[in-house]
Amino acid sequence: MTTTRLVEVAARLSAAAEELALATAALINIVDATQTEEKPVADQLWLSSAQASKRSHRTASTVSHAAVNGLLHGHQAVPGGRWVFHADAIDAWLRGHDATRQREACGCDG
Repeated sequence: MTTTRLVEVAARLSAAAEELALATAALINIVDATQTEEKPVADQLWLSSAQASKRSHRTASTVSHAAVNGLLHGHQAVPGGRWVFHADAIDAWLRGHDATRQREACGCDG
């Protein structure tokens, strides 16, 4: 691959990563907004780590550890940032489904 082509690919990857970060940040904002609405955790679609902990009846550290190690599908705006989880992905995790099935439950591609 030529240097010019590598630069083009790197630019596209950078743009895609930026779009993903913005989308995840938007999800985090949605989670923050829903937390003020006093909805029961069982009725929420996107969950913070604390809410995922309540829904799963696991400790917050167990939820975070599972997400960091790829055992639980979640989203972060930036590496090391806050996690958000789709409720269906949490349910798939609790049923023992692998990461692929959890991504499908979340609605993520691939």
